[in-house]
Amino acid sequence: MSDTGTDCFGLSDSNRAIIQGILAPFSARLEVVAVFGSRAQGQYRPNSDLDLALYGNITETDCDRLWTLFQDSPLPFSVDIIPYNRINHPPLRHHIDLVARPLLRHNPDQGFIYVNENKSLKH
Repeated sequence: MSDTGTDCFGLSDSNRAIIQGILAPFSARLEVVAVFGSRAQGQYRPNSDLDLALYGNITETDCDRLWTLFQDSPLPFSVDIIPYNRINHPPLRHHIDLVARPLLRHNPDQGFIYVNENKSLKH
C-alpha cells in the first residue's frame, strides 16, 4: 500500500491500515474509535503518540490485548488506548468530550470503516 498522504491526524495510509487491522477483531464490541490529544487538536509532531478513546463494550482483557498488539506493531509512534466508559477522571473525560474526533466507526455490514471527517463527536 502506498502512502499517498496523511489525514487530519497525521496518519498515513499504511498507518491507518495497521490501526484498522489491529482493531478489526474487536469491531463488534466497539461503536467508535476516536482520536484525542495533540493529533485531534492538530498540534502533533510526526512522532507524537496516538491517543484513542474506545466507545463501546470493551473489556479490560480486550484493552490489554490491544495494548500488546499496538506495542508489537510497526507503527512509528506509540498508541495509548482508553475505554471511554471507564474514565473516572472528570478533566480527562471533559478533554475527550471537547476534542475527540472519530477515526473509525463500526458498520454492521463492513466492520470498521475509516471516518474522514474533522468534527467533534459531541457537537
